[in-house]
Amino acid sequence: MAFDTMDFGTAGVRALLGEGEGELNVRSVAALTRALVRLLQEKRQPGAAVLLFRDSRRDGVRFVRVAAAVLRQAGYCVYAPPEPAPTPFLSFCIRRMGAAAGINFTASHNPPEYSGFKAYGADGAQLDETDSRRVSAFFHQEQISRPVPQTEAAPLPKRLYADYLRFAAQGISAAGVKVVYTPLAGVGGPYARALFSALDADVVFVEAEMQPDENFSGISRPSPDEPAAFSRALALAANVNAELILANDPDADRLGVMARDGDRFRLLSGGQIGLLLLDFLLERENCAGRLVLKSVVTEPLTAKICAEKGILLQETPVGFRHIAREMGKSPERFLFAFEESGGFLASAALRDKDGISAAALFLAAYGQWKRQGMDAWAALRSLYRRYGEIWMRTETLPMPQTEQRALMQRLRETPPEEIGGRSVTAFHDYSRAGEALRCDLLRFDLTDGAAFFLRPSGTEAKLKLYCNAESEVACAILGQAVRQELLCGDA
Repeated sequence: MAFDTMDFGTAGVRALLGEGEGELNVRSVAALTRALVRLLQEKRQPGAAVLLFRDSRRDGVRFVRVAAAVLRQAGYCVYAPPEPAPTPFLSFCIRRMGAAAGINFTASHNPPEYSGFKAYGADGAQLDETDSRRVSAFFHQEQISRPVPQTEAAPLPKRLYADYLRFAAQGISAAGVKVVYTPLAGVGGPYARALFSALDADVVFVEAEMQPDENFSGISRPSPDEPAAFSRALALAANVNAELILANDPDADRLGVMARDGDRFRLLSGGQIGLLLLDFLLERENCAGRLVLKSVVTEPLTAKICAEKGILLQETPVGFRHIAREMGKSPERFLFAFEESGGFLASAALRDKDGISAAALFLAAYGQWKRQGMDAWAALRSLYRRYGEIWMRTETLPMPQTEQRALMQRLRETPPEEIGGRSVTAFHDYSRAGEALRCDLLRFDLTDGAAFFLRPSGTEAKLKLYCNAESEVACAILGQAVRQELLCGDA
């Protein structure tokens, strides 16, 4: 019997943990690893090492042992950290060690009953679409009944831990800011503690969330773009009179920020964090001619900033793997990359978003603003005064995949002429774009500089809606209009 009910999407699989045919277990992990081995053999991939990482989720240790046995049998040297470790550290280590590939067993911010198998290439980036399709084809040729051996991986060289922390701390000054930090019971805690200690930063940790916890106890949804995830951190910040709260998601590749605005804390969006970090980098040194990358749905204001500073801006489809692909073409020019979902990177030393180094960078930026008499929200308002105010709002709407496909087809054939009292001035179908931007995405430009995007998940019963408008309230109104007028109010 073959694996017919589980799909290897772009760079990997995310699925429920369990013993069923479409669930992640030792049999499916062994088959996925064998499929990756066939890709490496087909590509004659240089490097004799493969790295195995995991987050804090159930069965991670077993999955590493299973993958290690399959890889060793195929002739690869296999290395793994003894404890759960951040996703960006995997990308960093692949590149430092010259490894052939990496596997990360993680489901990021998804509920604890999920896990995942994410595959990385020798460049430290997630597998691209071409390689993912090959792994998928090999995977579906695998038989469920094959035996599942297990063995230990060799420990990751200790020097890599210090190398990564030195990289994350490079050029960072963290003096003078009172901060609360939480890894949301994920893997980032030990790394952030060591980094902030090296920076001599005034950080108070949410101790109840500093150790990896496979159940994310006391956290309703461990995602740093959800205000509810900050409940313990907010209480601690009030007690210690902190100015700033920094949070990583469970695999530490994303960053969330709550910053004090007057007498209350407010959550910055991923796009706002990206704009602030970009502005900080551009103010710190002359970056003319450098390269900034962002996904096409992320912060339209970026174009104005880059144009004024003489920066080359390149847009990509949604997903950091696309950003990594473009980084690899001009690493010497690369300055910064970000996505609205909270992914940031300011170094070509790795090829995936990095919530740990982004936390240190935001702390440095906040210190600069404080010396100028501002906080994060004041810095954002200053940026809006200089470049114009455009707000962004992202919504995830439940919708079966069949309905997503039908909706996208209907809108391609008959795009609306008006939404929420605003005329549609232009319609863009990215499935017909050039190769660099081609993806399943629709954009509708509206009067007064507003716009919205629709993007189906492809693997989940979720539709993404991205709205841009002149204010936070206008974004919410636009989102409501799209739901009511295009989605019949049922999403």
